[in-house]
Amino acid sequence: MTAARDAALDRVAEVEAERDDYKEAYLDTKRLAREIDVALHGEEGAAQQASLCDLVHPAREMRERLAALTPQPDAGMESLVRVVMTIRQYSANTENAARDIITALRSRPAGEVKE
Repeated sequence: MTAARDAALDRVAEVEAERDDYKEAYLDTKRLAREIDVALHGEEGAAQQASLCDLVHPAREMRERLAALTPQPDAGMESLVRVVMTIRQYSANTENAARDIITALRSRPAGEVKE
């Protein structure tokens, strides 16, 4: 009877260890999904509890943007013009965002903004 009991206790310990491994992997997945969401959208734009399925579309968009900024080897001048136009569009968006941030900072009382 003791051998069977010992075997059962060993199996319980194995199952508990497996459960703990799954729990750790689950928590790591949640943490990493949150970190990726913050990296893509910023702290304020990130979801409170991001899941991996929430990140697929933004990741695909990022890949498309990067592809648009990479000249294709055999496409010649057309590819280079496309890259330059894309950079120009992104820099205009960045300039507008920077202008909005500066305006917001200037509207705060002097003591609130620290350099």
